[in-house]
Amino acid sequence: MHPLVVLGALAPVVALAFFYLRHIADEHDAARWAWAWTALWTSGALIGIGGAPATALANACGAMFMAFILAGAIEFGGARVPRWLLPSCAGFGLLRAAVVLAGSPQLSYAIAAPYELLLGVAAFRAVRGADEDLQPSQQLLPPALLGLAGLRVVDVTMRGLEYTIEWLVPLWIACSFAGLLIQSVAVVDRLRLRERRGHEERERLAEAIRDEQRSLRAVLDAAPVGIFLMDPSWRVIMANRLGGAQFGLGPPEEWLGRTAQEIWGKHVLTLGDPGRFEATIRALARDPRAELEPFEVRVLPPDERVLWLHSSPVLSDQGELIGRVFASRDVSAERRLEEELRQAQKMETLGTLAGGIAHDFNNQLTAILGNCRFAEGVLPEDHEAAPALADLARAAEHCADLTRSLLAFARRAPSEPRASDVAQVAAEVERVLRATLPSRIRFEFDVEPGLRPAHVDPTQLQQILLNLCVNARDAIPGEGTVGLGVRNRSLSEGDARELGVEAGAYVEVLVRDDGVGMDAATRGRVFDPFFTTKPLGAGTGLGLAVVYGLVRSHGGAIGVDSEPGRGSTFRVLLPAAAQAAPAPAARDSAEAAGEARGELVLLAEDEPAVRRVAASALERAGYRVIEAADGAEAIERMEAGGGEIRLAILDLAMPGLDGLATLDALRRRQPALRALLMSGRFPPELAAPAGAELLAKPFEPGELTARVRALLDR
Repeated sequence: MHPLVVLGALAPVVALAFFYLRHIADEHDAARWAWAWTALWTSGALIGIGGAPATALANACGAMFMAFILAGAIEFGGARVPRWLLPSCAGFGLLRAAVVLAGSPQLSYAIAAPYELLLGVAAFRAVRGADEDLQPSQQLLPPALLGLAGLRVVDVTMRGLEYTIEWLVPLWIACSFAGLLIQSVAVVDRLRLRERRGHEERERLAEAIRDEQRSLRAVLDAAPVGIFLMDPSWRVIMANRLGGAQFGLGPPEEWLGRTAQEIWGKHVLTLGDPGRFEATIRALARDPRAELEPFEVRVLPPDERVLWLHSSPVLSDQGELIGRVFASRDVSAERRLEEELRQAQKMETLGTLAGGIAHDFNNQLTAILGNCRFAEGVLPEDHEAAPALADLARAAEHCADLTRSLLAFARRAPSEPRASDVAQVAAEVERVLRATLPSRIRFEFDVEPGLRPAHVDPTQLQQILLNLCVNARDAIPGEGTVGLGVRNRSLSEGDARELGVEAGAYVEVLVRDDGVGMDAATRGRVFDPFFTTKPLGAGTGLGLAVVYGLVRSHGGAIGVDSEPGRGSTFRVLLPAAAQAAPAPAARDSAEAAGEARGELVLLAEDEPAVRRVAASALERAGYRVIEAADGAEAIERMEAGGGEIRLAILDLAMPGLDGLATLDALRRRQPALRALLMSGRFPPELAAPAGAELLAKPFEPGELTARVRALLDR
C-alpha cells in the first residue's frame, strides 16, 4: 500500500490529535508533542510525493520530529527546555535538506541515524526522570518513544543503504499511531493526576486555614480581654466569648454583622461623661486611622460592670485600612478594691484622730468619775448636791461609752476574743431590748438549737447586737417588727472569697426590720463613719461604723439587704470557735471587795487629776501609795527605798519613759514586780507582759482596787 494512501486515511486522525493535544496540553507540558506528530506526518507525506525537493523538505521535517519529541519529554519531566534545542535541530534539518538537494540523500540518512537515536534516548531519560510517580500509561511512554526512535533509525538506515522494504512504512506509521495514542493517554492521565493533586492541595490548604481559624478562635477565647474585630464599615466580623459576656450580648448570630453603635450605643456609658462614648465613635468614623486613648465605660444594668476600652486600626502590609480592633477589660473588681482602699484609708485616718482624742478625753473622764464617786461616798444621801453628782456621773459614763465607741471604730480598744456563747449574749440583749422597745414595735427572737460558740469578745459582741437592733428600731417610723436571729452557717471557698473571709464554720447573726429600707446609694454608704439619715442631732453616724470595725477585727463579715419600703436585713458572720465556751466564773470575795492588807503600791501617772483620784481610791482601800509624775521619777522612788513595793500601777503613755520602758527598768531592780498598765488608748497589737494586766480608762475607783487585789492575790 502506498504511504500516501495510509497518510491520507490517517490525516483526519492526525488533525484531531493535533488539536486535541494542543487543547489539553498547553498548560500541561504536551504542546511540543502535537507539533512533533505534525512534523512526522508532514515528513511522511513529502516522502510519498517523491522528488528531490520533497525529499529535502521531508528530511527537514523529519529532523524536527524527534526535536519536538525531546522538547515535550523535557517539559513532561518538569524541566525547562533549553533555548538552543529547537533552533539547533531546525538548523540540522536544513543541513539535511541541503545535503539532499546537493544530490547525496544517502549522506542525509547516514547522519540522521545517530541524531534520531541520540534524541530518542534523551527523550526516554527525560520522561523517566519526571518529578512525580508515573501512571501505567506514563510508564509505557518512555519505551514507546524509544521504539519510535529505533524505527526512525531503521528507516533512515535502510534508506541510506537504498533498501526499500514495502512493509516498513506501514509498520512505522502504525507504530507511530500507537505511540500517538499512548502519548495522548499519558498526557490525559498526567492532567488528571495533577488535577487530583491540585484538589488535594486545595483541600489541605482549606483544612490548614480551618485549623488556623480554630487556633485563632481558641487564642481569642483564651485571651484575658474581650476582643472585637470590625471591618472598615464598623461591622463586627469576629469577637471572642469574653467580649460578648462583658457587654451582656447574646449569641453571636444576634450581633455579628452589626455596627459598634448598634451593639453598644444603648447600654454603654462613659464614666464621668455619658455622651463621650458616642462622640468617640463618631470621631473614629471621621478618622478611621486614629488611635483611641483607653477610657472606662460602665455597662448598664443588670450587671453594672466597669470596662476599660481601647481601640486601634488594623492595617495591611501595604498600609491600607482593613478594619479596627476593640479590646475591653473588666476592671470592676479593681475599682471596688480601690474604693475599699479609699474607705480603709479614710477610716484609718479617722481612727487615728479618734484614738488621739480618746486618750486625753479618757484621762479627764477618769478624774471626773473618780471625784464623783468620792463625793457621793462622803456626802449624805439626802444632800442637796447628791442629784447633781449623780447627773454628773451619768454624763461622764455616757461620754465614756461614746469614747469606747470611738476606740472600737478605730480598733484601738483592748479586745479579748475567746470562745463565747452567742446564744447567751443574744439572750442578754433580748432582755434589754424587750424592756426598752416602745409598745408599737414587736420583737422576735430566734436562736437555732445546737448553736456553735463564736470566737469573739463577748462585750464587743453585745455592742454589735445592741447597735444593730437600735438601728433597726430607729428605721421603723410607726408600728413594726424587729427580729434577732442566730444560726450556724458554713462557707464554701467561693462564698468565702466573695465575702473576703476564710472558708469554714461561722455563726450568723441576722437583725431585720420592716422599716423604710434603703436605696442603693444609702446601702453603699451605710457603714461610713459619721454618715446618717437621721435628723440633725438624732444620731452620730458612728453606730454602724463601729459595728463594721468590730466585725472585721474579729475576722468576720457584715452585709445588708434592703430595698426602699421593704425594710432591711443585716447579716453578721463571726468565726466559730474550735472549743466550747467556758462557764462564767464567779469572783472571789477578796477581788470583789478590793480589800487591802497594807501593801505598798507604786503609782506613776503624768496627769495630776488622774493620779490624785487613783491614789485616793487606793489609800481609802487600805494600800500604801508612792506617787510619781513620770517613769524616771518612779525609778528614783524605787531606788530610794522602795524594796517593799508589791505592785506598780503605770500609765502606758507618759513623757520620756513610757509605761513599758518604765516596767522593764523597775524589773531589772525587782524582777518579780507585778504591774497594772493604764491607758485611754491601747494599741491593737499590744499584749500584756507576763505578770501584768491592762486597765482601760476611764475606770471607777472600785474597779481599780478590785484589779489591784486580784493581781496581788494571784
